[in-house]
Amino acid sequence: VRANPTAGFSIVQYTGPGSVGTIAHGLSAAPDFILAKNYQDLAGSWMTYHSGYPGGTHGFNFQATTGVYADSGYWNGTDPDSNVITLGSYTNTAHTWIVFCWSAVKGYSSFGKYTGNGSADGPFVYTGFRVKWLLTKRSDGGANDWQLIDASRSPSNVADDALKPNSSGAEGTHADYGVDFLSNGFKQRTSHIARNGSGNIYIYAAFAEHPFKTSRAV
Repeated sequence: VRANPTAGFSIVQYTGPGSVGTIAHGLSAAPDFILAKNYQDLAGSWMTYHSGYPGGTHGFNFQATTGVYADSGYWNGTDPDSNVITLGSYTNTAHTWIVFCWSAVKGYSSFGKYTGNGSADGPFVYTGFRVKWLLTKRSDGGANDWQLIDASRSPSNVADDALKPNSSGAEGTHADYGVDFLSNGFKQRTSHIARNGSGNIYIYAAFAEHPFKTSRAV
C-alpha cells in the first residue's frame, strides 16, 4: 500500500485470495472511487466502485461504455470502510491486482451523481471548488463513453475538449461535450444523452483547480 490520506489517494497491490476477503487501502476515510485491475489477465475488466451507488452491490467497467451493473460480484455486497475494501467473486481471483483508491477531500476532490434535465441549460453540481478536472459517466443503461474534460485543454468556458478514457480515440471538440467550470462546481451546457439526458443519472469525479483554502477563488 502507498497512501496519501491528505490527498485522499492510495495505490494498492495485492494477490487475490480466491475467496471473499478484504484488503487495506491506507486512507483515513472510506474510498468514494475505486479502479481495480487484474494485470495478469489482459482481457480482464477494470472493476470500478463509485459511492454514488452505495451498498457494494453495484459496479462499473472502466474500459466499457456500459452503465452500472447490479452485481455483488464486484464488492461482495459491502461498501468499503475507513480501513478496508471487501472483495467479491470478480475481484478476489488468485492473480496480482493493482488498485487505485480515492476518497473525497473537502476543497480538493468531489465524487457524486446528478440527474440530467435534457437542456443546454443543464444542472449545476456543487463541488465546493473551481473544477480543474472532471470525469463523468452515464450510469442508467445505454452505451455511452466515460468523458473527461479539464481546464488545461479547455482553459475557458464553455469547456468542450473531451477525452474518452475507455477509448483509444484522440481528443474531440464538440458542443455535445460542453460544460462550464464555475467557482464552486460545474454546470452542463449540453442536452446530449451521454452527459445530460432528461431524467438520466450520471456519476462524476472532480478535482480542484486551486485546492483547499483558495479552492473557490475565481
